[in-house]
Amino acid sequence: MTALAPPPANPELLGHGEAEAAMLRAWQTGRLAHAWLITGPRGIGKATFAYRLARFVLAGGEAVAPTSLAIAPESPVFRRVAAGAHANLRILEPTPHPKSGRMRDEIVVDQIRDLAPFLHLTEAEADHWRVIIVDSADMLNRSAANALLKALEEPSAEVLFLLVSHAESRLLPTVRSRCHRLALRPLDDAVMTAILARAGHQGEAASMAIALAGGSAGRALRLAAMDGPALYRNLLEVAAAGPPASLERILEMASPLARKTDQGRERFALMIDVIAILFARLAGWAAGVPARGAVVADEAALNRRLLGRRELAQWLALWEKIARHAGRVELARLDRRQVAIAALTAIAS
Repeated sequence: MTALAPPPANPELLGHGEAEAAMLRAWQTGRLAHAWLITGPRGIGKATFAYRLARFVLAGGEAVAPTSLAIAPESPVFRRVAAGAHANLRILEPTPHPKSGRMRDEIVVDQIRDLAPFLHLTEAEADHWRVIIVDSADMLNRSAANALLKALEEPSAEVLFLLVSHAESRLLPTVRSRCHRLALRPLDDAVMTAILARAGHQGEAASMAIALAGGSAGRALRLAAMDGPALYRNLLEVAAAGPPASLERILEMASPLARKTDQGRERFALMIDVIAILFARLAGWAAGVPARGAVVADEAALNRRLLGRRELAQWLALWEKIARHAGRVELARLDRRQVAIAALTAIAS
């Protein structure tokens, strides 16, 4: 069994039929706007959708079916896009710093300026459409966002901007206002189950990963592959037990994070994601809208206990503090294990 291919080479689109139909109508009626903001939670297929639409436009609308944006995987356009070699497509994403070689955590203004010759081409290949995918627009720094805004305000003929955004509130209001918004919905459980099954994840563990993932296939795959449900159970029990009973469990949970390896980084990222899930599910309980699917048998009672200990506003303030510290780990080269212990101890106490 295999998981889905990366977005540039993925011929499938699962769970977004309504959005696909809307874009197809816009193309057929000649009303395809020059800029689209594709929004929704991380991991639901926004980049896959953007590449699918880009291939369709670059192929001149020659889809394999009249109700689809899909083009044939064996077509030259599909192959060139998958290989990152189509002359009419540009991808804006973080790149390595030219001096340090370290991957940047933002899209910088020089990347936008480098688009100028591409945007003003009179012809490129057989067709005249040019497509720019920004993945993700949330990573544009302020200077880059302002430079992109100028391009959005003065669009060239047959140029299409596709901005992928996991958190559109981070974008400049002026950038948002220059784009048509296309909101993709979280995936339903049937689609999620099919995706996880193709990656070899089935049974109770897969069901728990789906329950925690909130409609994000990317998140569910990561949780299933790294035993995220077990980590969530441990976290909830640590939070409910409080100190000093939870101290030994906290040290055990943080132990794998001490390794200065890619695996250690991945485990730390998973830990922070699971903490985010805990707070999101806690907020749902507080609002009277429990998250779908229980991961722990007595999860309802544990959540009530946590909400009885502190008000929701205090829990959310704690999450903001944890997220802020976690975001500084790589930049400030902090000890991941110590950051995790501090976070877990704060939750428990």
